[in-house]
Amino acid sequence: MAQVINDVLPPSVEAARQAGVTDIDVREATDYNKTDRGQAPGGKTSFNFGRQAAVADGDAYDRVEVFLPQPLSVVIGDQPGAFASQRLSMELYGRAASKDKHLN
Repeated sequence: MAQVINDVLPPSVEAARQAGVTDIDVREATDYNKTDRGQAPGGKTSFNFGRQAAVADGDAYDRVEVFLPQPLSVVIGDQPGAFASQRLSMELYGRAASKDKHLN
């Protein structure tokens, strides 16, 4: 069976512009992860489709009430986008166990 590798971001900022991508999450993630500013050896912006099912039912916010008791600073943008990062960040902030937390 052939491997199917899916890239979650356009290959470049210019490719995103040409494709008409307007979502702020995708634009900013591409600007960071696909340029020298954010590229890193081993950095990943793609995934093996065959392994997706193994993590599909995982929840990054599962048990934050227990696992985030340490001081916490959550930085949230002011524009909602397709990845729901603004909404999910607010949820993380609200549910985290920390008594010393700040919203930025």
